[in-house]
Amino acid sequence: MAKYADPLISRLGATEGRARSIQSWATRLSSSVPCKASSSNGGAVFFGTVKRIAKGIRPSLLSEIDAVAFRLSLSSPSETSLTIYPRSSQTSLSFPSSPPLKFSDLRRYGSPVQHYAAKVKTLLLDGVPATLDRPTYAIIDSGCTGLLLSESMYSQGKFNGPPAVLRTPRSVTVEFENDLKLTAGGKGKGRSSFLALPVPIPWFGERGVARPETAPIHVMSLGLAFFNSSDVIIDTEQMRGWIT
Repeated sequence: MAKYADPLISRLGATEGRARSIQSWATRLSSSVPCKASSSNGGAVFFGTVKRIAKGIRPSLLSEIDAVAFRLSLSSPSETSLTIYPRSSQTSLSFPSSPPLKFSDLRRYGSPVQHYAAKVKTLLLDGVPATLDRPTYAIIDSGCTGLLLSESMYSQGKFNGPPAVLRTPRSVTVEFENDLKLTAGGKGKGRSSFLALPVPIPWFGERGVARPETAPIHVMSLGLAFFNSSDVIIDTEQMRGWIT
């Protein structure tokens, strides 16, 4: 295993879209990772910031360098960066003193990776609350920009507003069990380009694809729009995180 005296830092250029920058940076590190069913097109490439993955998938970057933490800094458009802290680094990351998000391991539901997934307390689309009739988890996902919702959240009319609010919300607010609230979008009469899209979850087998209404949990992926002007700090050892 390689030894690193200092953290690994990648500057993500301000002139390029943030999601595209992160993906391009990760792709240069690993461009041929085998796929496993987990996304809307039936497969996904795990070359991003996940650390623990299932057998049969090439080891992730964070596992190969034994990363103990990372910081995704989006607080300044001109200084966007991803800093990874290997265990052997002589520089450690100081974690905030505020209550962290505590991540749950969705591998017990069949996920091929250990996502940074925190339990959701409340979900609002344009101020309209969703009826969360089963455990709901939000994945911190730097690989997308908007909001992805498992099809189980669409199948039974979980939202009390008109159907259009599902596809083109002006604002989305997610509240976690530690009372942290993340909001994407804004107010105004015009519709924004922010999208909330449904995706099948093949982790659940037949239940997740053909009969999503029977899935044991709801799953959401929060993209970069939720972290604009923020720092995302992840402790991969204790599986907890902060968004400051």
